[in-house]
Amino acid sequence: MASGYTAEQFAEAYSAAQKGTVSGGNDLISYGRLLSEMWAVMRTETPVMLKTVLLGVAAFVLISTSIFILASVSGIDRQLSFFLTAAIVPFVGLIISLVASLTLMRAILKRREQRLFRDHLSAVVKQIVPIMLVTLYLTIVTQVGYMLFFVPGIMATVYLLFATPLTVAGEASGFGALSASTALVYGRFWPTLLRFIVINLIIFSIVGTFFLLGGGLFAVAMATDALTGFWAFPFIFVAIIVLCVAAFYATTCGLIILFESLQAVPSPHPLTIPRSTLETLFKVIVGVVVVLLAVLAFIVGFAGYAFLKW
Repeated sequence: MASGYTAEQFAEAYSAAQKGTVSGGNDLISYGRLLSEMWAVMRTETPVMLKTVLLGVAAFVLISTSIFILASVSGIDRQLSFFLTAAIVPFVGLIISLVASLTLMRAILKRREQRLFRDHLSAVVKQIVPIMLVTLYLTIVTQVGYMLFFVPGIMATVYLLFATPLTVAGEASGFGALSASTALVYGRFWPTLLRFIVINLIIFSIVGTFFLLGGGLFAVAMATDALTGFWAFPFIFVAIIVLCVAAFYATTCGLIILFESLQAVPSPHPLTIPRSTLETLFKVIVGVVVVLLAVLAFIVGFAGYAFLKW
């Protein structure tokens, strides 16, 4: 309170700290509490989710329309304009989806700080390059693990599960985020994996049930000629998008609750390997893969050039 917080903010922070206290010493959050807190966060942060979706849709429509208009006004051939639009729009959509999803993650991670939505968006835009680099690093490491008879890939996926939240929250970056995530999960691999599986199984079951019910109703409507035109297809498309967004939102909330539980509870078996050693290991893996890809690209390019000359 001496730092300038109001009595209401202090009371809210104290209440959140009490809720974050996990009974049972070094035990992680229970399955029931994990699901209940996930649902509570989903309900309280729904406005943020809606803002994120509206931002993504509005940005995508605006940028796509601008690209199409510029291609048409510039006098480019219609067919070429169509191909340029078809090539650029998906890439733009991917970037917008990435920024929107990261903004949502940061808003949930920082939900107790009561910041404005535009603050989270601005922070994500400033961090987009470090976040993409971390995503690239963990993708390379996990794929190398999957190539080594699959099991190392599962281990790498679980140990690096929180590299992105750590980067989005501003607590780590680069290879440091990978080593920090590994240290966070170390000694609690199976509890973390099982809780993450339970979260995704429940979400998948709910979404799958809606898909089956919707697909059954659609099949019945088609069989009885209830759908005589294409008017229902936009609604079906929107419903599918809504289900996918809801599934992503629920998964993000569950991942963050699990992440906060791991941070709040000390590991019974802390990592004894220095973080610098882990970072060096990840750098070696990524560096070797990048060099191999560069050599492969050179060989393919040289072979293509030689073939054309021949």
